[in-house]
Amino acid sequence: MRLGDELPSIEAAYVSARDEKGSIYQKAMAEWPLAPKEVIRSTYSRASLSGEIERDVAGGGFCREGEADCFGLYTVEGLQSKIAWRERDLARILKTKRQKHLGFHAAELTEAKAALPKTKAYWAKCERIRKSCGYEAATEAEGAARNILKHHVDAIMAFEPLTMEGVVIQCQALIAWGNVEKFFRSLTLEAVNWPQKLAASIIEQSST
Repeated sequence: MRLGDELPSIEAAYVSARDEKGSIYQKAMAEWPLAPKEVIRSTYSRASLSGEIERDVAGGGFCREGEADCFGLYTVEGLQSKIAWRERDLARILKTKRQKHLGFHAAELTEAKAALPKTKAYWAKCERIRKSCGYEAATEAEGAARNILKHHVDAIMAFEPLTMEGVVIQCQALIAWGNVEKFFRSLTLEAVNWPQKLAASIIEQSST
């Protein structure tokens, strides 16, 4: 009975933390910048295995509307490396009599240098929003509340109810757990046997 009495407040605390996290995410994404064309390295993420992809405030890959894949992006460090690389190529070519591909490398260098300020500004804005919006703290709070709910539901499901009231409490516990995002529920090993336990409790009580 004590575990059942405590369930509503624990469930409410989790739902509040989950909704706060979601609210902060939506507000942050409303001002989250799209990478300018100068920062885009490729229009599909697999081309940027050694670089970065466009991400949202949560750190997940971000696909633009109408796109099937995340854009690959330059990082500041990656672009600086590209500049240094092109400068070495140009210096080497200029030392030779045959200056094949000189124009190509010069154009690439000019383009990379022009893109560097916008690349710095883009990543700086992303970091500023990420730090100021409170999403990281909200994620930690949601995770802590989810963990408390998980252990509470697990404790309820561990009991073998002696009455139908106990079965109802187990049903309420599973309903409360249903508030958790599907992704996290799928990763919770303890939850695998909860439906079977509830089914066993129902059958036991219906036969008495």
